[in-house]
Amino acid sequence: MGERNEQLMKREKNCMTRERNVKEREENCTKREKNVEETEKNVEERERNVEERERNCSRREMRVEEREKNCLKTEESLEEGEKQPEKKDKCEECAAGAPLYQSSASSPSRFMVGGEHFVDKHREALIKRVDAVDSVLDHLRTHGVLSDELREDVKSQNGRQARVRYLLDLGNIRHSLRGKDLLCGILEETESFMMEELKEQDKSAV
Repeated sequence: MGERNEQLMKREKNCMTRERNVKEREENCTKREKNVEETEKNVEERERNVEERERNCSRREMRVEEREKNCLKTEESLEEGEKQPEKKDKCEECAAGAPLYQSSASSPSRFMVGGEHFVDKHREALIKRVDAVDSVLDHLRTHGVLSDELREDVKSQNGRQARVRYLLDLGNIRHSLRGKDLLCGILEETESFMMEELKEQDKSAV
């Protein structure tokens, strides 16, 4: 009888041990399930972030395409204006208050210095010294050289010198005689001291 009781006790202990093992395994399974659920949530969140970034990229690409189209339209209109200076709107002269901004493809620019345009020759000086950038941008916008979007692009650059550099690299300025002449005429009003100093340097170099 005593031997049988011992066997029963052993079996009971074994059962209890197995129960503990089963509970531990269940707890481990529960933890693993939670980890899996958490991982799935993280993956879903990352997927949503990726989708949002893709949508943002698509929107940015559309904006870039629109800006390129606007640049092309502006350049075409500038080229057309250079080819047909006689059709130039006289309101431009009125807004300027003087014929500072007049230029044409058939007549030489008064801002040419030894075969090089003033803007190109003094590019680095302009980048370093032009202060009234916003005023210059507003004038260029008024005279149709810059669109609203291009003006905002220039303003978004970090720092005054970066804005001037970005402006000078725009096709409407860099590849357009009219654009350069307009810029010089504007600078004669907004940065008169600097312009006079640079012109004196050119005279001294002759």
